[in-house]
Amino acid sequence: MAAATICFGGLCIPVYALLPVAFVVLQGLWNWFRKHVLGQTDKESVPENSRVIHVTSQQQFQELVTKGKTTKRCVVVDFSATWCGPCRYIGPIFHELSAKYPHTIFLKVDVDELQAVSQSCGVTAMPTFQFFHNGVKCDELLGADKSALEVRIQKHYVEVELPENEKPGMAKAHVD
Repeated sequence: MAAATICFGGLCIPVYALLPVAFVVLQGLWNWFRKHVLGQTDKESVPENSRVIHVTSQQQFQELVTKGKTTKRCVVVDFSATWCGPCRYIGPIFHELSAKYPHTIFLKVDVDELQAVSQSCGVTAMPTFQFFHNGVKCDELLGADKSALEVRIQKHYVEVELPENEKPGMAKAHVD
């Protein structure tokens, strides 16, 4: 039994060889439909009580890690990418944990937006979670393992007196 083929002049292509092309075209159409017709975006929904700070510059990253040092708080950094499936899975969980552990500073770094930061931190896979104490990296977790992430946060969690504007229930200025 011969496979179905499509011929253009002297060039014949098996139908199954066109499946990847059809997939890419349909994926693009679906993404356009979601954005323009349904009004959906790829940006994860962020809970109102999230305390995650979306880092937008190398200077801001350094300032926030230093803030963790001066306030004696642990800093947890989520290195992720918008195109990364496991990152999209763990993203909402990271936001929930930020509300649950208010004495920890939660940062989110998009590796495509801040390549210099991710390279200087030695990030080679996404998602990567790095933990900083006193301005120094003290732990790292690779992958989207919810329970392992919470265990690491608990391991490094230290309750300190929070500034008035950072107490639970207060809005953050640069929340993701």
